[in-house]
This record gives sequence, structure tokens and C-alpha cells, in this order.
Amino acid sequence: MSRANPESCFEVAARHLFRHINDAKSLRYNPLVRSLCAGAEKSRGDRAVLSAVHARVLTEAGTLCKDYSAAGSKERAHRQYAIVVALCAGETAADTAAQLGLSRRQYYRERRGICLRVSRALVAVVSPRVTRFEIGDQQQLLLARADALLDQGFAGRAVHLLGKARAALPPGAARLAVQLRLAEALISLGLLGRAERLLSEFCSDADAHVLSDPTSRWLYDRQLLVGARLAMETGRNADAGQALALLARRRIAAAQADEETLDALVECGNWYCQNGEFSQARNVLERVRTVSRRLPHAATHRQIAVALLAAHCAEDSVDEFGLEHHWLSEALSLSTSNGSVCGTLEAMNGLMGYYVSTGRDDDAYELAKQSLTIAQNTEGTRLLADVGIETTTMMLRTRHWRAVDPLLFDVEKLTQPGTLRWAILKHLQGNFLMRACRYERARAPLVGAYEAARSVGNRRLESIVLRDLAVVLHRVDSVTKGIELMRHAVELAEGHSAVWSLWNTYEAAARLLPDRRIERLARQARAAISARANASHDGAETALDGALAAPARRRRISGGARPRLTIEIGRGDRQHVGTE
Repeated sequence: MSRANPESCFEVAARHLFRHINDAKSLRYNPLVRSLCAGAEKSRGDRAVLSAVHARVLTEAGTLCKDYSAAGSKERAHRQYAIVVALCAGETAADTAAQLGLSRRQYYRERRGICLRVSRALVAVVSPRVTRFEIGDQQQLLLARADALLDQGFAGRAVHLLGKARAALPPGAARLAVQLRLAEALISLGLLGRAERLLSEFCSDADAHVLSDPTSRWLYDRQLLVGARLAMETGRNADAGQALALLARRRIAAAQADEETLDALVECGNWYCQNGEFSQARNVLERVRTVSRRLPHAATHRQIAVALLAAHCAEDSVDEFGLEHHWLSEALSLSTSNGSVCGTLEAMNGLMGYYVSTGRDDDAYELAKQSLTIAQNTEGTRLLADVGIETTTMMLRTRHWRAVDPLLFDVEKLTQPGTLRWAILKHLQGNFLMRACRYERARAPLVGAYEAARSVGNRRLESIVLRDLAVVLHRVDSVTKGIELMRHAVELAEGHSAVWSLWNTYEAAARLLPDRRIERLARQARAAISARANASHDGAETALDGALAAPARRRRISGGARPRLTIEIGRGDRQHVGTE
């Protein structure tokens, strides 16, 4: 059996399945076909196991290839089905490639494509979706509907729905559950004052109702989670981190596999990634995957959140660049097929970073415009502010950086001073002025961003701001101070940065510091960035990549002026900014 654990993730399970397609002993450990093996073992042992697995694999491959054939790709359908038949028959890759008239590289590309699609089809077979609750459970139906509205970007409608339900419920655990979900919806809408009041009321009302009903004590954990989300929106990020770490430890110790545990662990993992504590985030991700495997009925937006957390954790590793792209694409596919606006926007934000880091500025620009268009049709301020900031962050790293000029100042109207979001925006404003060579003007926003980053305790952002502030001070003749800040920026980046930020820090530091180690690391960073770009252009394009590439090429040929990025503010549901 391969040393790779087939239960570690879907992609590993898919590779393991077809690598050991004729090894009954190994197939028994593969989660994609384990149920087929268990049923076959009751009859005739290994031969029955192989027969059952091969029959199911060939059936799924035949169905998928018929779809290809019907779509007009008959030759490709024939090739891919023949590859699966050959794998089940134990033929070598060289023999199969020769029979089909394919180069070895083309054979492996075709094989990987059909094997992944067959594996996805098997997931539906071995992990059928079950109902999450009884249809007659009105409370769960209400909360599920509110979750769906929030996930689709309709925070205002969720607030209206939950507000009416809360008013109609008598005091008790059910009313408290709706009240917590209402507070979450208000946070998404940007009405932080109302959310804070609801949480205060919960704390005063919960003891009497919850302590008398042990089955409702999960509400305390939910209140911790909602309180942590509110704390992050109001600049109390350190408090949020402590609350999330406590909550994660408590849910892990209780060994509970439910949606509340999944939410708590994902939120904690994201907080660790946001603060550059990637080793902690990876530990949490392993727990998340364990819980997720025990929850095949989890709501789709939670499955998307797990994929996005995996992508964020991969930001810390040079070796996982392809894996980061895989999880972002997986999250985008799940989001678009299930109508998840929140998941779609976060996945697109991540893919923007992927395009920028591989030198595909035009593709990143097109994705940024699409993200803004989607976000402008959501209710509330949080999603729009996040997309505006992420879009600005990415565009400032491209040749289209001038297009963010109006966006930078429009987004400021949606951010509350003293928060992490505000600190990021101030850094972006300083970065924009740096790119325009207006170094004196860039100093003030960068100093403000540094103070805010320290205030919220985010060392990842602190390292990035210090790097740019050091460059600015060096340019305005504060050379000694600039060198001092750059050394500190490198120290912070080496402990709390994702790979891309660390590389940029090494590049900037090599220009300021007479340090051979930094110069060597900067050369390695340049080589790694070049390798990323080459790997991106050599790899297979996704459907999204192809859709973006064609219009981008047309614009380059026409030579027309590129439209500017903008953001829409002023609608009724945009008027609440941060607090009520």
C-alpha cells in the first residue's frame, strides 16, 4: 500500500484509487470505494472486491464519456474510456499511450482528467447526502433559510426574516437561537450597534433558560463564536483570537462532530491564517477534516468554507502552490453550482492572488471586475468592503494599479477606523502613493496603518506595512531609520508571513540592507516566482481561465483604453457603515 494516506483529502484518495486499482488490499483503505469493498467481501474475497470496484469505475467512466460524446468530443471520450479500461486491465502507461497514439505527457493529462471526474462521481455514490433535520422542525428550517440568505448575500432579508421570527417566539432556548443568528445577520449588514445590543441581551437572558435545559448549552458556544466575529469587526482582534482558540479547544475536547463544531474550527483556522500563524492553522485544518468526514450532510456553505481554509493554509508553503489553486477552484466550483455568493467572492479573491503571482495581470483584472459586480448586488457593507479591499490589494501588484484610484477612497466610507480592515486600507493608500512616487504623502497613511496593525495585534500585516514604510523612509532621506525598520520587517515576515509576502520582503530588503543572506534569499525568491509563472502557463487551464483569457486577448489586440475599477455606494442598504 502507498505511504500516502487516502483519507487525507479527495485528491490523494483519487490518485490512490487508480494507482492501486488492481490491489484489493489497498482498495479496502480507500474512502471512495470502501463501501463497495465491504459489500463484496461478504461473498468471495479479493476477486469479488476487484470485480465490484472495476464494475463501478467502468460504469461511471462510461456515463461521463457518453456525456463527452454527446457534447461533440467523441474522440476524447473514446480515449478517456480506453484509458480507464486499460487501468482496470493492468496495462502499462507506455502500452496504452502507444495503442492510442498519444505522447506520454498527453496520456497522463487525459488520464488525470478522467480519473478525477470518475472519483468525483464515486463521492456521490459512497457519500449520499442525507437530510440534515426533519422537515417538520420549523426552528431548524428557519435557521437554515436564514443561513442560505446570508450565504447568497441577502443579509437584509435575513435580518427581516429573523426579526419577525424572534418577535413571535416566547422566551426560551428557541428564541435565543434565533437571536444569535439575527446578531450574525446584523454583523453582515454592517449594523454592529444592534448586534452588540442583542449579544448583551443574550448574556442576561441565557442563564435562566439554558441552564434548565442541558441540550441547549451549545448556545453558549454559539454566543462565543458570534461575539468573536463582532470583536473582529470592531477592532478587538486579540480578544476574538482568544475566544476562538478557547472555543476550538472546548469543541475538540468534547469530540463532537456537528455543524457548530465545524463553524468554530473553521473560524479559528481562518483567524490563525489571517494572523500568519500557519502551523496552528494546519493543526486546526486536520481537525476540521476529521469533523467534516463525519458530516456528509453538512450544508454546502460549510463544505466551501473547509475548501477555502485548506487554500489559506497552503499560502504558507512553496510546495503547495498547486494545491492552493486546486482548493480555490474546488471552492469556486462548489459555490457557483450551489448559488453561494459569499463562497464565490472569497474563491475569486484567492484566484486573483494566484493570477497576480503568476504574472497574469489581465486575467486578474477581469476577475476583479467580476468580483466587484457581484459584490455590488449584495446587501450590507461587509462583503462589499472586503471585495473592494481585496481587489485593491491585488491590482496594486499589477500594471493596472492606477485603476484603483477611486476605489481606494470609496471603500474607506465602508470601513470603521481602528479595525483590521481599516489598517489594511491605510496600507493600501500608502502603497498606492508609493507606486506614484509620492513618498512624502505615503508616510502618513503607512504610519497610521502600522499603528492600527499593532493595535489589533496582526503581525502578518505589521510586517508588510513596516516593509513599505522602511522603503518610504529610505527614499525621503531617513536612511538609518529605514534600515532599522526593514530589519524588523524581515524578522516579522519570517515568522508571520505567507510565501508571497515573504518573497516581496526579501526583495525589498535586498535593496536596502547589506546582508548576503538576504541577497541570497531574494535571488531564490525571484527564481521561485519565475517558476510559479512558468508552471501556471504550462499547466492545463480551467474553464474560468479560458473564459477570462479570450476577452483579455481581444482587448490587447484592439489597444483600447481599459475601463476603470469602481465601487457603488449610496444605495439604501449601503448607508449603515460599521455602527448604527
